Amino acid sequence: MAVSTEARSIVRAAFGGRCGYCGVSETSVGGELEIDHFHPLAAGGSDDIENLVYACTACNRFKGDYAPAHDAPESLRLLRPQRDDFGAHVEETVHGRLIGLTPRGWFHIQRLHLTPFAMPLLPYWRLIGPCSGRDPAGALRPSARALRRARAYSYTAA
Repeated sequence: MAVSTEARSIVRAAFGGRCGYCGVSETSVGGELEIDHFHPLAAGGSDDIENLVYACTACNRFKGDYAPAHDAPESLRLLRPQRDDFGAHVEETVHGRLIGLTPRGWFHIQRLHLTPFAMPLLPYWRLIGPCSGRDPAGALRPSARALRRARAYSYTAA
């Protein structure tokens, strides 16, 4: 069943015209984004507003109809926009590289192919996601732990 125009407008407004997975804006891609079913219709999802995510074409394609089994570990689940605290799972370095702080964060980055060239995510997720209680300005400065992980990843990936 197709998503109604009214539901599409509600979802678009709820996400502020940005992709719920990577944060890219309509302005950056030159037009409206797509509606994604977080829990795919093929896996029993619905057209309820709570199940809809405003998504760019890339994230929508990379996510596809992915739906982990009900008993799958947390590390195989995508971060759910507007529900999960993105900053608790992913951190952005000063160079724009995303670092997974948890196995679930790493999975989200890998599944959606989020690269250093993706739009900066943390400021966007801080605006729409649950409040983590940290200073939003501090979210842009990577922690010493994130920098150590980035250096270790750079050495092992080479």
